Amino acid sequence: IDQFFNGDSYWRSSDRWAPHNVYTSFEKLDELNASKSYTTSSFTGFSRVDGKPAEKPDATNINITISIELFNSSYIYDATTNTYARSQAGEPHLDRESGQITPNVVVAMHVNENTIVVPDGYEEQIETVGSGNATIFQNGTATNVTWTKASDNSQIIFTDATGSEIPLVRGQTWIVAVPNGSGDVLWS
Repeated sequence: IDQFFNGDSYWRSSDRWAPHNVYTSFEKLDELNASKSYTTSSFTGFSRVDGKPAEKPDATNINITISIELFNSSYIYDATTNTYARSQAGEPHLDRESGQITPNVVVAMHVNENTIVVPDGYEEQIETVGSGNATIFQNGTATNVTWTKASDNSQIIFTDATGSEIPLVRGQTWIVAVPNGSGDVLWS
């Protein structure tokens, strides 16, 4: 249900910078699904665990560089809520209803990325099938892991050095695709 091939089901708002201004609705997605005869789906989520702030947090300030300043993000950990307040381009990143975006988990996933020419400019193609390095930020800590995704239809799995799956803290999870070779993830 890609926006580039189903443009009538999406719109861009004028109060945010592209590409972070694409929206849709359940009504439009239901219509699109019906037009494609999509009537069922199956969902496999991440392994989850209850969160608890670390006694000695080691990742309370996170900076993620993905491209130009306009798209780079930072996160400040709040142990009281066990969440990470997200900022983008140096300003709080606000959602449309509740204020600043505050995920419980931030995953910085290093990926291969290619820029291709499309009719109205350029598009980033991010490779998420395969495996690579990632850092999971949750409970005020950073954990270096490996991500693996066997096929387009399989779930991404995060594992530690022994191959054990890492469960994510329940709640909102924000995954950032960090380009190999040009992106960076720093924390303190």
